[in-house]
Amino acid sequence: IAPLSVFFGNPDASNNTSTDSRIEINVLAASSLSSAFTAIADEFMSTHNITVTLSFAGSSTLATQIEEGAPVDVVAMADKPNMDRIVSTGDISEPSVTTFAKNRLTILTAKDNPRRITSLRDLMRQDLTVVLCDLSQPCGRYAAELFANVAADMKPSSRESSVSGVISRIRTGEADAGIGYVSDLVANEDLSGVAIPTESNIVATYPVGIASQPSSGSSTAAQLFVDFLLSEKGQALLSSFGFERAK
Repeated sequence: IAPLSVFFGNPDASNNTSTDSRIEINVLAASSLSSAFTAIADEFMSTHNITVTLSFAGSSTLATQIEEGAPVDVVAMADKPNMDRIVSTGDISEPSVTTFAKNRLTILTAKDNPRRITSLRDLMRQDLTVVLCDLSQPCGRYAAELFANVAADMKPSSRESSVSGVISRIRTGEADAGIGYVSDLVANEDLSGVAIPTESNIVATYPVGIASQPSSGSSTAAQLFVDFLLSEKGQALLSSFGFERAK
């Protein structure tokens, strides 16, 4: 099995080093999918003669990279607006776009919640350092909707370019808490979480789409990856990482 290549940041940094006849597809995915998609790509490659190169970033960043010509076969976003954006430019085939997973928000804290945070309103405490995603990213926009739902005027200490940045700040002790996804708790066992009541929470919808002109030159290979993502095995893997099934 060819090695799995994983990149965080600009997918232009990736290249095909395969010397055999395997097709290489570039899969761009939202940062919150990093652990799940690494496992999914590994499983996919074990049964297909296709190498998957993964690149992770915030959905808005991914859209910009694609617009600027980054190689892409498949893209998985954490929201519909950013997918619509690259469909409107013609970069992603509109008929190929489908929802493959859902997610919910949660309060992320350091392990065992040392600051004893119990609710969204606790995040307004003056003694806490709270970080959120940038408003251009799904995790930032979802968080803004969340605080609006509870009529809270949240002013974070900083805004990060992806949920990975929020997690990093909490992990290093630079922040006490932040808003992330339920799936982040599964992927990061060194963090703890505080559940958000269903009536206030946001359901994040994750769409996947295939490039109009796949960088691999094989729309068939790209479709095989999407089909695996939507298969029972793919959906079970996503569920094991804290995502909800698309349907």
